[in-house]
Amino acid sequence: NDFLLMELNATPPPSFGTYYNGWSRDSTAIPTKTTLIHHPLGDIKKISVDKDAAAVHTGTINWNNNFSTPPNFMWRVVPDTGYYESGSSGCPLFNQNKLVIGQLHGGNLGTNCNVTNMYFDRFHKSWNGGGSPSTRLKDWLDPLGTGALTLGALDPPDTLPTYTLEGVFINQNYAGIAGVNVRIDGDTVHRQVTTDTNGIYHFYNLPSQYNYNLTVKKDTNASNGVTTFDIIVTRRHILGIEIFPTPYKYLAADVNKSGTITALDLVEMRKVLLGVDSAFANQTSWQFVPTIFSFEDPLNPFATPPPTNVGVVNPNGDPLRLDFWGVKTGDLNESANPKF
Repeated sequence: NDFLLMELNATPPPSFGTYYNGWSRDSTAIPTKTTLIHHPLGDIKKISVDKDAAAVHTGTINWNNNFSTPPNFMWRVVPDTGYYESGSSGCPLFNQNKLVIGQLHGGNLGTNCNVTNMYFDRFHKSWNGGGSPSTRLKDWLDPLGTGALTLGALDPPDTLPTYTLEGVFINQNYAGIAGVNVRIDGDTVHRQVTTDTNGIYHFYNLPSQYNYNLTVKKDTNASNGVTTFDIIVTRRHILGIEIFPTPYKYLAADVNKSGTITALDLVEMRKVLLGVDSAFANQTSWQFVPTIFSFEDPLNPFATPPPTNVGVVNPNGDPLRLDFWGVKTGDLNESANPKF
């Protein structure tokens, strides 16, 4: 008997329209008609149908890999409509009640696009397998030991009433930024949270039928990361000696929020560095850019500046993630402590 059981590591979003197949391990029921859903040669999904009853194959099958299948282990099916090819192997065989009763092992192909035999491992043989949890299905598909012979399909709704919005704020060194105030506003919801020490935030149980506006802010410790080195780097850019290589350097150097990099930015940086000013006059101490945002011209980020807020639309209730890059104003070498 040959099978492989796989477990999803995450629940597919509702909008995927996921359908979870049911199964039958009833060893006495003979299917009156069968259907297989497969991907021959890796092609898009195909459906083949046999309108006749499947048969239990009573002979031994000797495969070309030096393995043999004993009598009565296989369903024998000859489709009325459809074909199969390499890549179809492992596909489910459904009975007339749309329950999985086997998986394709192999068969015989004719010369004129016809199939003389298809052989499917019988599901109830896989149920007990080789007699151990790693070689059988029952420990995984009936962990409570109910002894059920069948399990119906699960067709979850394509929308959920609520969902979770989460994400992370990181700097250019991929370190989480703590203490970011994240606020979400909509017709019926007005909430705010603060990112933890890893820069992570969560909004739970957001009603899915509404549109929201997400705003983010951190405006503390303006001098964090601002050094003489940053002033030198900015001056070299202004003089054309060494132009900033990324749009985030431009944002960091524009401390007066003028949309340009000039000597006035140097003046404000120096005042904050020397403690003359405790904050930048027109700019917050941190600036944030959604990671999904793309600058049209990375060397002229002020032509299409990043949004100051993000619209959130999620009618299906899919789990949603929105991440942000963080730029410490006045810090050109990313020396600022993102936890401070």
